[in-house]
Amino acid sequence: MRSLLGATLTIAALGMTPGCAAKATKEDCAKACENLTTLYLGSVDREAERDEVLKAMGKTGSAMAREMAALQLDFLKEECERECNEKATVKQTDCLSQAQSSEDLSKCN
Repeated sequence: MRSLLGATLTIAALGMTPGCAAKATKEDCAKACENLTTLYLGSVDREAERDEVLKAMGKTGSAMAREMAALQLDFLKEECERECNEKATVKQTDCLSQAQSSEDLSKCN
């Protein structure tokens, strides 16, 4: 899904931190990655509503989309926290924590 790609690119951007910026704490990273996964699930829900096949399935289609996303989220959240704990700055985690859309996420590099 496009949302997963965007989230993965955001995580990869965490590796591009300047050497002099304040390093994020584990708590900062946990909060940022939690928000990232919440945004991703919201995106999955919106895409499921627009997908004709899933829409025809009703609640079953939405549940199936969320279940598939949950499998991806385990990996996404683990990778997010790993990358974040290694490389992120406080400024980046603040941005990721406060993001409310994929557009907001793209500004967190």
